[in-house]
Amino acid sequence: LFLAGDTLYFGAEVYAPPSGAPRQLWKTDGTEAGTVPVLDAALRSPVPEATSMASLGGVVYFTTAAGVWRADPDGARLVHALPSAPPRSLTAFDGALFFKSGGGLYRSDGAGAPPALVADVGVFSTAGPQNYDGLKESGGMLYFAVKPFGEFAPRLWRSDGTPECTGPVTDASTGET
Repeated sequence: LFLAGDTLYFGAEVYAPPSGAPRQLWKTDGTEAGTVPVLDAALRSPVPEATSMASLGGVVYFTTAAGVWRADPDGARLVHALPSAPPRSLTAFDGALFFKSGGGLYRSDGAGAPPALVADVGVFSTAGPQNYDGLKESGGMLYFAVKPFGEFAPRLWRSDGTPECTGPVTDASTGET
């Protein structure tokens, strides 16, 4: 569930024989008439359920396996196609959109310019008793976990949104900040 203004976005299963029940992204204003699937503006077909959502400048953005989308009043449009690795953990921070894809942290203006690689960090951790997937803002910085190849535990990283100021919070070899 994701609330943007007076509109609630949610995933729903719609039975569609013979293929079964694909999950789709829907939105509602709280009325029966205002509860509708979010449609691809180009194809006029329902878009898959979002894996993460964020609001930037009053516009709702979401991710699917195909890439990063923008929800407009007349439907949704694909802003960034990312066929090699689905985007995850979409987060609005410091006037931009950030997301993980493959082993990279990316920044986007949401307007369609190619996303910029902020950091190539290898593998993002999603294993273990805690789900380390995610981007969290605190104190003007964006925090996330990285689990490098061959290491047992994830490391905490932070970024101000630029490549120059993105890195581990502590140095694993010395323990220094």
